[in-house]
Amino acid sequence: MCKPRAHNISSPFFTEMTFHCSQMDWKMLEQNSPFKDSELVAALHDYLPSSLERQCFLGDEIKAPKLCAEHLAVLLRAISTYLPRQVVAPALAHPEPGKVEGYFTCGTMMFADISGFTAMSEKLSRLGKEGAEEITAIVNRFFAALLEVTEHYGGDLLKFGGDALLVFFGGQAHALRACRAALQMQATMNRFSETSTSQGTFRLQMTIGLGAGPLFMANLGSKEKLEFTVMGRAMAQMAQAEDLASAGEIFIDAETNRTLAGRVITDKERDDFHQLVGFQVGVPDRLGAPEAPLDALTFPPPPTGDGLERWLSDTVRRIQALELFLPPGLMNKIKQEPERIAIGGEYRPVTVFFANFYGIDEIIEQLGKERAAEITAILNAHFTTMEGIIAKYGGVVNKVDSYAVGHRIMALFGAPRAHIDDPERAVRAALEMQEAMVAFTEMKTSGGTFSLKQRIGVNTGLVFAGNVGSPIRQEYSVMGDEVNLTARLMAVAAEGQVLVSQSTARQSGDTFLLHEQEAVRVKGKSQPVHNYEVLGLQERRARERRPLVGRDEEWQIIHELTDRGLGGETQVLTIIGDVGLGKSRLLEELTAHWSEHGALSLNAGCPSFGRHTPYLPWLELLREFFAFNPPDSNQVKLAKIEALLHQVDPTWSDWTPLIGQLLGLKVTESDLLRALDAQTRQRTIFRVVTGLVEHAADEQPLLLAIDDLQWADNTSVELVNWVARRVTERPLLLALAHRPEESLALDVAELPYHTTLPLKELSDEASLRLLEILLPTTPQMPEHLKGLILNKAHGNPLFIEEVAHALIENYLTLDAETGAYHARSDLDQTAPAHRRINRGPAKRPTGRILGGAGPSLWSGQRVGQSPGLSPQGRAQSTKYLCQSRRRPSLSTGPQSSRADAA
Repeated sequence: MCKPRAHNISSPFFTEMTFHCSQMDWKMLEQNSPFKDSELVAALHDYLPSSLERQCFLGDEIKAPKLCAEHLAVLLRAISTYLPRQVVAPALAHPEPGKVEGYFTCGTMMFADISGFTAMSEKLSRLGKEGAEEITAIVNRFFAALLEVTEHYGGDLLKFGGDALLVFFGGQAHALRACRAALQMQATMNRFSETSTSQGTFRLQMTIGLGAGPLFMANLGSKEKLEFTVMGRAMAQMAQAEDLASAGEIFIDAETNRTLAGRVITDKERDDFHQLVGFQVGVPDRLGAPEAPLDALTFPPPPTGDGLERWLSDTVRRIQALELFLPPGLMNKIKQEPERIAIGGEYRPVTVFFANFYGIDEIIEQLGKERAAEITAILNAHFTTMEGIIAKYGGVVNKVDSYAVGHRIMALFGAPRAHIDDPERAVRAALEMQEAMVAFTEMKTSGGTFSLKQRIGVNTGLVFAGNVGSPIRQEYSVMGDEVNLTARLMAVAAEGQVLVSQSTARQSGDTFLLHEQEAVRVKGKSQPVHNYEVLGLQERRARERRPLVGRDEEWQIIHELTDRGLGGETQVLTIIGDVGLGKSRLLEELTAHWSEHGALSLNAGCPSFGRHTPYLPWLELLREFFAFNPPDSNQVKLAKIEALLHQVDPTWSDWTPLIGQLLGLKVTESDLLRALDAQTRQRTIFRVVTGLVEHAADEQPLLLAIDDLQWADNTSVELVNWVARRVTERPLLLALAHRPEESLALDVAELPYHTTLPLKELSDEASLRLLEILLPTTPQMPEHLKGLILNKAHGNPLFIEEVAHALIENYLTLDAETGAYHARSDLDQTAPAHRRINRGPAKRPTGRILGGAGPSLWSGQRVGQSPGLSPQGRAQSTKYLCQSRRRPSLSTGPQSSRADAA
């Protein structure tokens, strides 16, 4: 029999205290004189909106303590609604920000899964913002009704799972209260069984599973970020019970059934799980108290005497302890108006990521409660490793929850913060996470040797993201068909695999080497879903070269610089332009032209997630200098480094461990290496890299091309400046491409051998020529549609290509016999490119558009419905689409052909 963990709630802060203060209290508070505490003032700045900061502070003096105290009290209450009581209660009583801990308890776990929201969300998503507002209102009204029931029976909502709830019942009679709550929740569903919306009526149904027994709860993470999770046998039993339930049913595990023997009425039995249908007559509605009573979570009001500074300090510490559990950026939104949080829902493109890890339950069972600290250390090592990788690529951990086998980490790339390459970031993170699992193989513990295993599913699409819940308990969550598809991909993945959907594969461009798997059937999808195993990074391949459109003047300048570089004159070229204007394309043409002369070209790119990785683009170039090959062992790579360094300068062999360490190789640190301080280490690396560039250029003309330099780390930019100034009078062309970023510390403009090449928009004539390349039928394109594209494209090649591929991919079907494209039969009902055309080119697109954005990123009306065209124009547009001739289809897989942007 396990004993529940008791939170210490006897603190005087919680004794008969309520949140509100009387007017007399605040009047007395106003009489407090201002006080100074630089550390407290600095902390308060983090939690006050700018409007209050101006009123509350005078330098490092708090001049209006009443306003500070009033705001903090409301803020503390508000952020507590985003977290389970298992987190809030101990943080209020004994706040220890960043404390990692794990403990055993027992109770009954409930998983309630609602069906019907996905179909409703998909329909309402067509309305855009209006649809998001409607689904938000419906979801929150529904969850508020269910949460009222769980609160009545002492349940603690641990996690929202999109359209599901994970609830913990602890304390006395936890199994009885959980079963009572489950029955009442199913009864409450009758109010929502037929839910009317602007897009029709939808049927909502719910399945519930209950599992009772020992549980392991833990706060995992670090001083910067914490995540609450729950694991153990009861979780596995709960998951199995819910899996057996059909719509409207409740299934309980054997432990719950034994605990309530003679008091519950059951029906069907499956594998020692029982369907709960009711209670015997005379069984009390509630028996015993929950583990953490609701009235124990009242919040300490500000004092009326001299203890205000201490109260402010203690309250800040409580907020700091709780903030670590919140999603990034949420605190900044809550603090603006904590008394009425307004974080609305929205439909947005997001890459969703599920990592299922398993093997931990066996460790928990074997080590037991006497070794909770050891279990916590293992769990935390895994979580911090995985979370660190996810954060490195700009993703956020949305939650850690239970699965039928083991547990899973859900991460989001694109919510709440979006990047232009979220699909690629997510897949890179997944690959690195699988590589990191080596550290969790054959782990030696006090209870034996164990291994953790992991599989990952990744998908990209339109999801509903926003606040769900009620004023007493809410979370930032995502839901929708794309989330369900991600979970399905994770479920069919094998141990160690990373499976991605077709949309993720397409939007990742040709970055990864993919192997198509057998299509899987997914609930809610009429057709099997294509998916791909990610085998690794794709080697850079030369693309089909097409005519360079509209860049004659720019190419003439590049041609002249190439001649000078090949002739032995060092040249530095910077290509500057906004997103989509063709910087990368020019670098590709330059590289091809340089190589045609038998000269050496080395290329590197700066990914948007690389700002905090020192030397990232240079690491790619160094691997090329040392001629690393994928099969090379650590020893072989070190030998190659030493050989080349010795060739450049015989005294440089001693720097082999330094360069090997820089490239992530396993090295034995020499006394020389250990003696280097940070400044000397950087100066040595700069000197070695410069020597390698000089040596390579002396061997044969050298092109060093670095793309997207605006995303490089500061050290890499410093090294670019260093090389540009010191490698002179050699056959070297250093070509740099970047966006016009003021913060970029590039310092080469004053060099006499430097040329700046600013890119401007294409002319209308060049834009039409590009369309002719992308769509051979452009001469037959109606003038109305042609004019609309040109007017909105503003000469941006990326946008022109995006529109062309949207016309091919989203509005046409291929006749396999004739090779002709025809307009789809639902042309008048489905969403068109016209509204996308009207938006014009985005400065920072949220998807990898060149690979085909896919239907989920396109909304509005079809071209045939376009209000911007006359009836005659609409007819011509539809006819044009029907007559378009065959082009490579982007819907057949991720390695499809695509036209090059100018």
